[in-house]
This record gives sequence, structure tokens and C-alpha cells, in this order.
Amino acid sequence: MLRRLVNQRLTAAAQEICGLLEGTMSEYEEELCSLKEENERHRRLLDAVFNPEVRLQRADTQNTDGHGEAAAAETLFAADEMKIDAKRRRIMKELGCVRI
Repeated sequence: MLRRLVNQRLTAAAQEICGLLEGTMSEYEEELCSLKEENERHRRLLDAVFNPEVRLQRADTQNTDGHGEAAAAETLFAADEMKIDAKRRRIMKELGCVRI
């Protein structure tokens, strides 16, 4: 009789432990999936910072001496650089990085 009671208690404890273990493993799997998604998002942000996509636009000018086109191109290039720097700062801030 005592043996049967001990056996029942041990079986119940083992089942409870298995249930808790399954729950913990499920939580860890969910956390792992979430962390993988977050890491992928951070990877894309870092790619955007370190490999910026630059798009240059052709400036239509009325000046025929060529100086107007060069000035317009420089202005567009400077504007693109400012946009890239602003995007880089925003992403670095979002990632919590400090620029040295």
C-alpha cells in the first residue's frame, strides 16, 4: 500500500515536471523566433547604414555652357549625402549605437 502511494506520487511529480518542461520549451521557442526576427530586422537596418543606396537624378538645365549642369549635379549629390547621413543617424539611434 505504501509502495503504491509512493509510486503514484512519483508518477504525478514526473508528469508535472514534464508539463512544466514542455511549457518552458515552448516559451523558449517563441522567444527564439522573436529574437531571430529582431536580428533579421537589425541586419537589414545595418545593411541600409553601411550599404546605402544612392540615386542620382539628372538635372535639366537651360545653361548651355556646361557649368549649370555641374552645379546642379553637385547640389543633388550634396542633398543625397545629407539624406543618407540623416538616415544613417536615425538607424544608428534606433539600434542604440553611439557614433565615435
